Amino acid sequence: MASDPLLELIKSLTEGEKRDFRKKGAGSSYMELFDAMDGMRVYNKDKVKEQLRNPVFAKNLSAGKNYLYRHILESLRILHGRAKPNPSPEVAVSEYWANVHVLWEKNLFAQIFKLISQAKKHCKAYHLLHDSLKFILLERRLISRFQQRNLLKKLGRLHAECAEIQRHLDMELKLVQVYEQIWVNYRNAAEQKLKIALTDGMAF
Repeated sequence: MASDPLLELIKSLTEGEKRDFRKKGAGSSYMELFDAMDGMRVYNKDKVKEQLRNPVFAKNLSAGKNYLYRHILESLRILHGRAKPNPSPEVAVSEYWANVHVLWEKNLFAQIFKLISQAKKHCKAYHLLHDSLKFILLERRLISRFQQRNLLKKLGRLHAECAEIQRHLDMELKLVQVYEQIWVNYRNAAEQKLKIALTDGMAF
């Protein structure tokens, strides 16, 4: 059984998905790594390095694997019509959801947990609080279904995360209400001054 995330993903690919990926990556340096790992049943770092002709690539194997992993997911999204070019922070969230969907179809739930963690960090960095809540809810659902160890502790941690986000949302709502009141008062005062100016102008 594959124990490496990249190898797990490669082994989950159908022949059609592999064929499509090889077509898209023809001539690319990372295809050598793809072919080396595709021929393995269990991940062996030394054997992978032996099959890589570029010594620089072999030396930076970890970076190469991460690069290949992202390209496989991108290829799957494109193949299944879920890719978004040059995503903004908000659109990038949909890419995370697309990746979750791809991994879910492959039953790679351990990798989904890791992807959710990355997505939550992204949402936090760009203050996408509502999206953060959605990923937390998915995480709670997965933990309830697929994890048994420290279940209550993990769910308690997620509950605390939800409560913290909700506090921020409540604070934002109050700020919006204050800004709206200021704007309405300013606009009404400006309209009143405009009416006075028009009246004075007509009188002149």
